[in-house]
Amino acid sequence: MFFPEHAYKKIRDAILRCNAAMVDDVYAISFFIEDLGDDARKPTLILGYNTNTFWHKSIAHASNANEAKWNFAYWPQTCEAFLGNNEDAALRQEWINALGLWYSDQDELDNFERTLECGDNITRRFFALASEIAKRLHDDGIIQQKFNHAVPILIHELEYYLEIAQITERANPAGLTTEFSNWIESLYQ
Repeated sequence: MFFPEHAYKKIRDAILRCNAAMVDDVYAISFFIEDLGDDARKPTLILGYNTNTFWHKSIAHASNANEAKWNFAYWPQTCEAFLGNNEDAALRQEWINALGLWYSDQDELDNFERTLECGDNITRRFFALASEIAKRLHDDGIIQQKFNHAVPILIHELEYYLEIAQITERANPAGLTTEFSNWIESLYQ
């Protein structure tokens, strides 16, 4: 199975398995992206969520309610699914290779600039894949079916910047991520 389809099915199935007792309380889903071992050839996606209950409890620890609501650092650090571990690694490498972006450790020593460029392209493509998965989950009705209401899927790293808001906006139905985007924009004012 090609990596993008494998990734979609793994995330979809994890969402469908979410605890039924908390689905009405979920207000946002997290697609947290980071590279294993800081290696751009090993991007991962951790699926999580936040609930209104947890958000209200975390406000006391944040500088304001919006930070507690939207900053992943204040969310429960759950892992409903981990995309990029051992079972996914071979498919991910095949996908990166098919994109013409794979490089070896020796390549990195021989032509560091080229491998840096490949690493940046892998990151961009992985974010685009996450965006496609989120959009498809909405388009296929999976989010509505599971949560009985529209829930934004936030695609992010630990740092928040304007491009994160744009990627997230494109992955969700129009207007669903406005509050998240406004929070990110407020960080730069």
